[in-house]
Amino acid sequence: MNIFTRMKLFAHVMRWRMTWDKYDLHYPSPMKENPKFMTAWEAVSLICRRNL
Repeated sequence: MNIFTRMKLFAHVMRWRMTWDKYDLHYPSPMKENPKFMTAWEAVSLICRRNL
């Protein structure tokens, strides 16, 4: 990996990190009584528990 590729990758990661907080992943589910609808955090926690 040369220096230009490394700089391009670093710039890409920094742009991604600066826009990280733009997305609200804790937004509540639109239908709380239906278990098929969940937040992004709840979905990730289900996936992580299954992979352990």
